[in-house]
Amino acid sequence: MRTRQLGGIEARVGLVCCHHNPDSLRSELEVATRNQKIAVFGRLDWLRLDSRIAEWVKQNG
Repeated sequence: MRTRQLGGIEARVGLVCCHHNPDSLRSELEVATRNQKIAVFGRLDWLRLDSRIAEWVKQNG
């Protein structure tokens, strides 16, 4: 909800965490928040986090 307040209806959420299964966590968050504009970057993304986030931004830009 805060993301929409700050960025409007087109706002996206990116979460960087230590979760071992980020796709599962993303699915849970989408259901809980009713927001499908969420990306979760997990432990396996850390080594290439800059390129993963850049790719996500490019896809949603």
